[in-house]
Amino acid sequence: MEGVKAARIAREKKQFFKEMLQRLREISREYSKTLPANHIFPNTADIYFHPTVNTALSAVESYEALEEVLTRIQPSLPEIVDDCLKLSKQHLTNLVIDDYTQHNKSFDLSVLTLASTLFLCRDCQCDLTLDQTVVHECRRSYYYNLSDDMQAVHSAIREVTTAHKIQSTISFSLAQLEAFATVLHSCGIDPNTTTVADMNEVDPVIECLGCSNIEQGRVTMRWLSVVGVD
Repeated sequence: MEGVKAARIAREKKQFFKEMLQRLREISREYSKTLPANHIFPNTADIYFHPTVNTALSAVESYEALEEVLTRIQPSLPEIVDDCLKLSKQHLTNLVIDDYTQHNKSFDLSVLTLASTLFLCRDCQCDLTLDQTVVHECRRSYYYNLSDDMQAVHSAIREVTTAHKIQSTISFSLAQLEAFATVLHSCGIDPNTTTVADMNEVDPVIECLGCSNIEQGRVTMRWLSVVGVD
């Protein structure tokens, strides 16, 4: 009987947690609608694990209390969202700094805005800019380290970003940066000053001479796709 009771409690806890996350998602998405269309936005679990939100919601045990807490949290969403994005970007910045340090290269923050500074997602083998990496979907399936009494809610979390996930799935390579810089230079673009915004504005179409052939014709691609071509 104890096993049946424990399973029931776990199910109820999971269901309540799922509905809590859903409500948090709803109010955060409402706030996101007030931002510019191209503004990046953290996922629901990042917001949940923000200290302000997590402390407030961890003590909630009823739906009535949940709505009261969410009402109190709403005015602080601008600061909470900003904190979440800063934390994710700092983790990614650390990846870049570590690689520069290993190669005895000097690092400057301006490097992060360059078009040649790209991250690789090992899960889907795609190349991403800094802002794309912050909200990349492959990082939404891993869990934060929850306390033992919260193990039942693990499967309720569907959007999660952690430093561990960034380290295990997202990588940065100075060698890749230098290789892509060569491609940009061959297109008449200065890789040392050209930013992601600059490349998106120019939006060059690049032909891969190695992939093009008589049977299938010319192979052309946009600039972000060039990095993954051997």
